[in-house]
Order: sequence, then C-alpha cells, then structure tokens
Amino acid sequence: MRITRRRLASELAASAAFARAAAAQSASAPAAGPGPNEPHTGNLYAFIQRQADTAPALSFRRPEFRSLANWQKRARARLFDRLSYTPAPVKPEAELIRRTDHGDYTLESIRLRTTADVTVPAFVLILGPSRGRRRMGGRGSGDRFALFVGGHVEAGDARQRRIAQQMFGGTK
Repeated sequence: MRITRRRLASELAASAAFARAAAAQSASAPAAGPGPNEPHTGNLYAFIQRQADTAPALSFRRPEFRSLANWQKRARARLFDRLSYTPAPVKPEAELIRRTDHGDYTLESIRLRTTADVTVPAFVLILGPSRGRRRMGGRGSGDRFALFVGGHVEAGDARQRRIAQQMFGGTK
C-alpha cells in the first residue's frame, strides 16, 4: 500500500481531531475517586482500622491505668527500656563555680550532677534580700531566684543581665 500526500494529511487531521476530543473529555470529567461515604485512604484502610481498634499498650484510657502513679511507673520503665538508658541513681550534687554580685541580684554559676558521669551547667539568678522585701511587701526573707539549666552562655553576659532586669526589675 502506497501512502500519498492526500491520505497522510487526512490521517493526521483525523488523529488530531481524536486527540482534541480526548483532551476535552478528560478535562471536563473529574478523575474517579472515592464516593462521599467511602474512605479516602486507598489500600491503607485495613491497616488504619486495625490501629484504631487496638489501644496502645500504655494508653491512659486503658482500664488498668486508673492511677496516675501506676501509669507513670510503667511508662518510665518502658521509656528507659526503649532508650536503653538506665543510669545508676546518684545523690544530686551542685558545685558552685562562681558567684557574682550585681547589686540588685546575684548570679551564681553552678554544675549539677545528674548521673555518675554527667554534669549539667546551670545559672541561678538570686534577687537580693533588701530588694525582695520591698517587692514582696515586707513578708518573709524576700529572696527570689530563677534557675537556668544548660546554660550555653557565659556568666554575666548581656542576655542574662536583660533577663534579670525583666524578672527582678534590676537596674544593672
């Protein structure tokens, strides 16, 4: 069979018309999807339903956890088991590194021992007694303090002075 120019042109025109009709139909018709009462999760529906039907082992809604203390005991044990971290208990110790008087408040740099081999840096801002009595209406010793654990800034820097001024109304 021989192809002439006339036949080639008619075949191309027919295929172009077919392509336009297919494009128009696909643009006007939405893609088939789940109906209004069908799940939109595709093939995950069975998996999701199984998860919803079983309560997690440490869910506080389970009947065996009517006591917060009972739940906390089991949850902590599970957490430490999963973390593979059960350090031996140690007596908490605080080591004073530096104490600096800033007039209205004192800044202490300390190290807290949390395990046998881990210490955590911290800063304590202490409002002076005379300033505290005035702010608290003359009741008690008047000492107020704030503890900043894991201090990643040098003691007495501008950030700590700004925090002390905001918390304690200091002027330094």
